[in-house]
Amino acid sequence: MPIAQKFKALGAGNGFSFCPFKRDVSGYDYWTTLSGVNKDNPTPSPELIAESLRLAMKFHWNADSLTCDATTTGTSRSGSISTVKVNYIVTDSSINPDDPVVIEFGPAVPVKRTCIPYYADPIIKTYEYSVYNAEESARMGVTSIVAMYDGATFVGYGLGYVETRFQSRGAIEAEAGGNTQLNAGVYAGGYGYTPDNTSNDNFDAGYVTFEGMELFAYLEAKNRPNVHVAGTVNLSELSATCVNSAWTATATASLDSIDFYTYPE
Repeated sequence: MPIAQKFKALGAGNGFSFCPFKRDVSGYDYWTTLSGVNKDNPTPSPELIAESLRLAMKFHWNADSLTCDATTTGTSRSGSISTVKVNYIVTDSSINPDDPVVIEFGPAVPVKRTCIPYYADPIIKTYEYSVYNAEESARMGVTSIVAMYDGATFVGYGLGYVETRFQSRGAIEAEAGGNTQLNAGVYAGGYGYTPDNTSNDNFDAGYVTFEGMELFAYLEAKNRPNVHVAGTVNLSELSATCVNSAWTATATASLDSIDFYTYPE
């Protein structure tokens, strides 16, 4: 675990360096706070709300890197992603708004996460927490914190939306293959719908525990026997595999662990 410099920050007065988006999740098929208040067990308590805040703050401030697997083999553009680091970048658009100048960048150590002035032109700080190859992608969205409401009732903090119906996506994800005959993906977050575009997929969706956080996860792998494509998913292990025997190609995806910053005594 990396060791971070101790610091104090005023922040937004809510435990974060920004104001989390408020979302009424009552209309979704799945939702869960980081402490486990969810669609099936929707009654919050002060203790569970406080625990969801603690976990959300830990993820936002201290998540350093995601260890994952997003690997494609047997294709002309085969590649692999095993780690996603959180970095930051500061740009200045005062000279040319269409071509901002990078004035600072580097690893997003906790002290560098003290401000996210998205609309404070001309100088803006943003975060980079995604990695893309030709056929693979992975991300860990440390700003994907949502204040969840079950109707008018605040139930706690969770992560963002998991797209299960169109172009699959999650606050935390790993995907490989990237086409209709070779693809495997694992996507996790706080809320989403029951999948319905899965006629050519093996898939699973449900609640999981990952690094002490309660999440909603969706997994998919292409499964088209007529073109020699077989897919398997494992929700409890957050892993998916697709094998195209006609191409002698494989796509694998998994979420393995998160490395968090710690602080000196």
